[in-house]
Amino acid sequence: MGKIDKYRGVFPAFYACYDDSGRISPDRTRAMARFLIGKGVDGLYVCGSSGECIYQTKEERMLALELSLIHISE
Repeated sequence: MGKIDKYRGVFPAFYACYDDSGRISPDRTRAMARFLIGKGVDGLYVCGSSGECIYQTKEERMLALELSLIHISE
């Protein structure tokens, strides 16, 4: 398989999921990741083309990525 072949399919931009106080919510992130994976997407484009990442701190971007990876692998 060539390098490009692993990127075939649907990879939606994954928005950060926030709680009511404006912090990234692990529970909401889990729910969104499970929902999208359950719908059959091939992967997630975390902090990708949604545009919100330019307004997030480095720590928030890392947290969104870490939470997505944890919940996808469950």
